[in-house]
Amino acid sequence: MKDTWTDEHPMGLVHTGFYEALSSVWDQLMMRLEEHGARRKSLWITGHSLGGALGTLVAATFGLQLVNMGFNGVYTFGQPRIGNVEFAKNFNHRLGAKAFRFVNKNDIVTRIPP
Repeated sequence: MKDTWTDEHPMGLVHTGFYEALSSVWDQLMMRLEEHGARRKSLWITGHSLGGALGTLVAATFGLQLVNMGFNGVYTFGQPRIGNVEFAKNFNHRLGAKAFRFVNKNDIVTRIPP
């Protein structure tokens, strides 16, 4: 997560609320994944709106730091923007081929924060 991103894996800044929401469940998430043997399985992440934002943060963490988690990709639907330009650039450069974000052009949620 953001507080463990390193100089070797810079990602930029992310929205505090999304970061704190993920931080509040991170230990439980990792515990459940370990219980189900996620390191030996194919892992796909998906989410809608807030779930998509959190899924993207999970993907950034797994894709850059926990490469042995079996992370394959992330699909989001109606996801708001979660980070600054630096985050978007780094995420797309490193994980863009594994990330699919679906938006409706009339959905304002997908365009905030500006």
